[in-house]
Amino acid sequence: MVLGHDGDHGVPELGDLGRYLRFIAGIGIGVELVTIDTFIAELVPKEMRGRAFSVNQAIQFCSVPTVALLSVLLVPIDPFGIAGWRFVAAFPALAAVLVFFIIRIVPESPRWLAQHGRLDEADRVTRKIEALVEAEKGPLPPPGPAVAEVQGRADFSEMWHPPYRRRVLMFVVFNIFQTIGFYGFGNWVPQLLASQAPGSPRAWSIRSSSRSRAPRCRCCSCCLRTR
Repeated sequence: MVLGHDGDHGVPELGDLGRYLRFIAGIGIGVELVTIDTFIAELVPKEMRGRAFSVNQAIQFCSVPTVALLSVLLVPIDPFGIAGWRFVAAFPALAAVLVFFIIRIVPESPRWLAQHGRLDEADRVTRKIEALVEAEKGPLPPPGPAVAEVQGRADFSEMWHPPYRRRVLMFVVFNIFQTIGFYGFGNWVPQLLASQAPGSPRAWSIRSSSRSRAPRCRCCSCCLRTR
């Protein structure tokens, strides 16, 4: 997409290759989001887990106003004779390099290692985590009694029966309306303003302002989420 052909006034024409690469990037980002949440659920103590999820989501949603702000600053201009949208598209690629190094220092899940028979590695990772916590918080309490995990597979229809049915329906309704509100307002309003005033950066300013609420709301939820 960064190297693709420019349409009128610097607007990118993705083409088949651009759409394919966008699809692949979407899969990668989606997997990362699910993996991060699972990792937090496994490693963070339950009394801090809600706040940890809020902090994680606040950091993730900082990318939304950041990209909107970059669009406000770069899309209307052509730095060094290069269309500004190319710099906006290249920014996530540069950030991905930083994420690559972060992943290398994040410990593997001890639960995952143990489930795959890599007990020595699981023990080594657990001892390393305990040593870091002990150095910061002091001596650790003795471990509690081991709880045997029940192995098995759940059927897809199970979530449509009590006690899960009401929760599933609530989240389905919630996600439908929050998706319409978040993406509908964030994408439709700037396009409406741009159609009424072509070439005006006001649409990008509206988008940047509206999207900046996302990380702020997640930071506020840190005080409310306890589990």
